Amino acid sequence: MANFNIGGIYLAQNNTSKALEYHEKALAFFKSQNDLEKQAIALSAIGGDYVSIKDYDKAIGYFEQSKDISLSTGNNRQLAFVYDYLADLNSKKSNYEKALEYSFLATPIWKELAPGGQNAIVNKGNIGGAYLDLAINDSLTQKRHPGNSSFSRKELLASAEKHLKETISMSQTINDLYYESFYGLILSDVYELQSDYKNAYSLYKNIKPLMIHFIHRISRTRLPNWRVKKSSHYEIKN
Repeated sequence: MANFNIGGIYLAQNNTSKALEYHEKALAFFKSQNDLEKQAIALSAIGGDYVSIKDYDKAIGYFEQSKDISLSTGNNRQLAFVYDYLADLNSKKSNYEKALEYSFLATPIWKELAPGGQNAIVNKGNIGGAYLDLAINDSLTQKRHPGNSSFSRKELLASAEKHLKETISMSQTINDLYYESFYGLILSDVYELQSDYKNAYSLYKNIKPLMIHFIHRISRTRLPNWRVKKSSHYEIKN
């Protein structure tokens, strides 16, 4: 695992070329040992290296390989992480329906492994965010849900509202003010698009002090593209 850990250190230092070098060495070693579970982890690490330089197509390729191996080994925790990363990457590429599909695949795994935990919270919030992006980016035509139902813009916003409210409730249950406030910020956007300006303003006003405290964490947290974009357009001042 030495090469793998060294790769992680280089990635933390933003030295992606060195991170790739050591993660690829780790992958080669795990292949020589026929250790499939560690191969899946190394492939995900390489995918993460490519995410750091915004080469999302290459990243998706490595995460897809990790997904296939994790499916074959039955490592559900690794599989759920991979599904969430693939949802994130497809969101970054504006493939919001694909992002939804991957998020829905991760949902039952997190419910089984860590119901109500932070991974389940982020997964639920990502679903709400994907519905919001579908509504924002397709206001005139019908989009298709992974369950093969057609949704209008109004219905997409209603789905976003439902999932974001559930996310906030889950965050409150474990007293996670960061996720409660961040997803509340996104929910205020949903209210605005629903022309519910009273709730949009009230929610944003209540969240603003918390976000002043937490805003520095956003750039350091693995967040889907919509979360970073939606937070950055708010000007938060003391």
